[in-house]
Amino acid sequence: MNEEGSVVRNKARLVAKGYCQEEGIDFDETFAPVARLEAIRMFLANAVHKNFIVYQMDVKSAFLNGLLEEEVYVEQPPGIQDSKSILLVQIYVEDIIFGSTNKELCDKFSNLMQNKFEMSMMGELTFFLGLQVKQLKDGTFISQTKYTRDLMKKFGMEEKSFVKIPMNTSVKMDMDADGKPVDQTRYKALIGSLLYLTNSKCGHHLSL
Repeated sequence: MNEEGSVVRNKARLVAKGYCQEEGIDFDETFAPVARLEAIRMFLANAVHKNFIVYQMDVKSAFLNGLLEEEVYVEQPPGIQDSKSILLVQIYVEDIIFGSTNKELCDKFSNLMQNKFEMSMMGELTFFLGLQVKQLKDGTFISQTKYTRDLMKKFGMEEKSFVKIPMNTSVKMDMDADGKPVDQTRYKALIGSLLYLTNSKCGHHLSL
């Protein structure tokens, strides 16, 4: 979905067992399929510093297209760079964001990727991993308004009131022997979502 909640594309996921290889026999190096949030923030900050627009592409398949009849090993491709311009690319599983100081490099990169793989060009980056990105002439604004609202709705907290301190810090806690068991799955999901929200630390304006 996009930041308005409208469906942009439908996807199906296949989870395959892939942890039986032995290091040194089946492989020598491994690469994470996702970029860290810190790297994404650095990417956007660099884009603002270099004053270029960031675009987004979507990989229709996160794996190789076609039937595999033998074992296949992959490695990261070399970066694309010339003496006057740079092209920055970030990959998060099947989502790619990229930008360049030279608009022609962006066009060449998107055309190359779409010719080699089944991909969709999404245009300028506006919504990525729950981050709302607004690219302006004087800088880029990042927020998580939609992600936060979705969390409130998901966990039934839309009508709750807000206070700086959620409870009295001097209250002595005792075990409630007659209380109902806590839904651990729901609790873990809530804590994990809040950890992601605080870890991303959004609501910043990256200015020139």
